[in-house]
Amino acid sequence: MGCARRQCVRQRALEIDPQSPEVHNLLGYTAQLSGETDEALEHYRQAISLDETYLEAMLNAAEVLMHPLEDWNEALKFVDDALEYAETPEEVADCVLLKVTLFWAKGRSDGQARDGDDSRRPFEGRTTCFSSAARTTSSATSTRRRRCSRRP
Repeated sequence: MGCARRQCVRQRALEIDPQSPEVHNLLGYTAQLSGETDEALEHYRQAISLDETYLEAMLNAAEVLMHPLEDWNEALKFVDDALEYAETPEEVADCVLLKVTLFWAKGRSDGQARDGDDSRRPFEGRTTCFSSAARTTSSATSTRRRRCSRRP
């Protein structure tokens, strides 16, 4: 889809329902994919202002703030807010995992990685359990899988 066509689709979605948090979340996501981080963040914030409990928009905003913007403190606020509204174990897991990722990325960004070794994994030598989630616009339709591994 060309850039002009994409802009028309975005505009039409807003014309149909400008007060829809889901529309703003999806527009934020498409802007994020296009590398338009400021626009993405603006749409995520609009989605949250329309529905202050919209966990997906909070986590999406946090991800934009983490990468590429590296605004760790603002990202942490969004993750903490999302954690307050998380209701299911899967939602809590998404929030906690993003929070761990945030702290790990912040530490790496602050130069705390030893010897600049990018291959080192967090929690090396310990049993690590994590849930990788493919989040969609509805946490009820999220697909999740749990994997545990033992690192030597």
